[in-house]
Amino acid sequence: MQARPRHHDAGRDARGRGPEGGRQGVRGGRRPARPGPQPPLYEVLPTWLKSKVESSLAGDPKSPQVVAEAREAIAAWDKVDTKDTLATMQGALIFSRGLILAERAVAAGSDDPELLAALTNAYRVVHSLRMFLRSGLLGQMLQMAVEMARKEAQLEAQQIEEAMVALDRAVERAPALHMHATARLLREHPNHPTVPEALARASQAKVEAEQFEEGLALRRLAVQRKGERATGGDWAALMGVCHSALDVACADAARKQAEALGPGEPGDDKAAAFKKRLADLEVTGTMVRRTLALTQATALEEQLERGHLLLKLNRQGDAQQTFEGWPRRTRTTRGRRRGSGWWRSTASSTSKG
Repeated sequence: MQARPRHHDAGRDARGRGPEGGRQGVRGGRRPARPGPQPPLYEVLPTWLKSKVESSLAGDPKSPQVVAEAREAIAAWDKVDTKDTLATMQGALIFSRGLILAERAVAAGSDDPELLAALTNAYRVVHSLRMFLRSGLLGQMLQMAVEMARKEAQLEAQQIEEAMVALDRAVERAPALHMHATARLLREHPNHPTVPEALARASQAKVEAEQFEEGLALRRLAVQRKGERATGGDWAALMGVCHSALDVACADAARKQAEALGPGEPGDDKAAAFKKRLADLEVTGTMVRRTLALTQATALEEQLERGHLLLKLNRQGDAQQTFEGWPRRTRTTRGRRRGSGWWRSTASSTSKG
């Protein structure tokens, strides 16, 4: 009989929280927390842009035709070549229209499960724009947009600035909306085929936010909801999140399931790729075990090693605490030599290695 990882209660993490982080639980006598109202991203648009959008929309916002258009427009973003600036801009316009249509449909009462699933993906895409905001790519795209707008005399500089402020606000609000849409999909359509993928997306978002327990609970739930449809790849993905959460027992159990099920696709190339994936995950597992072994370390060299391992495991917050927890005189000496942000240079050198 094959060992299976332990699962938390459906929709809860180790602390009893659901996808939005709200407290849930039956043992304490509380009913599961329902997601609170979340204003749509559509509301962050400046007045002039909202007027333009509204003037281009007509008919029943939750009609089957509108819902289908919204889903297709959101899905189309996955096919955009983001290396092509012009194609990205055009794709962004289509995606934005789809997002607005989807939000309007839901606000009007649509409970289409595939639309809710599309919204979880859309909010995930919006939040991912934070990487563009931190890089020069968005600046290049904005400069091109400004030039196009000026040539066509469509927008003033102030309007473009207002649109950029709205984009910042949208990126900031997207994670809460993502979790809200996921929780609603799970609550209203718990058995729909789109639920496991939506839960997996929410899990990844939590891991990236370094909310590892929540991320692990969501990924476990995603595998649980798939049931017998869960593949070796699903269990391998769970194994990866177990590592992120520094849960060795969870990772070991997930690996057993992954090995038992295999790649799920025929062919020697698929088998070889899956074997390599598990081998790479095992390398990560070795780092996790070493990190845990160094938890109580007091020697400077071991603390430094643990900090570097945490960086490789994408646990930036824990790594910072480890580095800044060194003896005060050591921190002061290194701080004078490297500056107040010296630990970030350590992170940079580690990532290059």
